[in-house]
Amino acid sequence: MSDVLLGVIIGSLLSIAAGMLTEVVRGNRESRVDREKRADDRRLARDSFQRETLLRFQDALVDWARAGEEHHRADKTAFRESGEWGKNLVGEEMSNRELAANRNLSLLRSRIEDDELRARLGVCQGMSVRMLMAKDRSTAVALNIEMAPHLDWCLNRAGELIRALW
Repeated sequence: MSDVLLGVIIGSLLSIAAGMLTEVVRGNRESRVDREKRADDRRLARDSFQRETLLRFQDALVDWARAGEEHHRADKTAFRESGEWGKNLVGEEMSNRELAANRNLSLLRSRIEDDELRARLGVCQGMSVRMLMAKDRSTAVALNIEMAPHLDWCLNRAGELIRALW
């Protein structure tokens, strides 16, 4: 009888141990699945944020370029009238529009993950400042012409990144 009782006790202990091991394995699997789901959720949220940022960036880039070009045209018009470059002060409305466009573009630039896009936009913004502060017409016009392919590249690169995030 004691062998039977000992067998029952050992069988019961093994059964309990097997049940506990099963629960541990199940818990580890569920924990891994939860971690993977959270990682996927973070990746999806990051991709969505980047996509929305890049869409807004494209609009902001066009607005910024338009504001800069408006200022450049005003400088060219003033030059034709006065014969002097860089002496024209633009109005408050145009100045505020340029500042707002630059601020918006800079904020969006800081949120873009792509290092090359951020760097190339920095080159554009630097050229724009030099163009608008130029003391002679030929420097301003040369910078305006030099900046155009960089702007086009930035716009196209943003489009590539947006398509990759869909």
